[in-house]
Amino acid sequence: MTIETLAERRGLLTGPCLARLLGYDRKTIYLMAKAGRIPHLRLGGRIRFNPQTVAVWLRDSQMEVR
Repeated sequence: MTIETLAERRGLLTGPCLARLLGYDRKTIYLMAKAGRIPHLRLGGRIRFNPQTVAVWLRDSQMEVR
């Protein structure tokens, strides 16, 4: 998965979906969200990720996509 491909996705992503796309464990993604280290949204108590926002964050942070 490239950052550009992620940015082209539509709709919000779940933690497990984002974890698969980035090559990380879902627990890591949720821990990063809880710590405020990755942009996320809370909708009705659920955590979701905007792929365009995450793509910009990845470009800016130079976090490794596995």
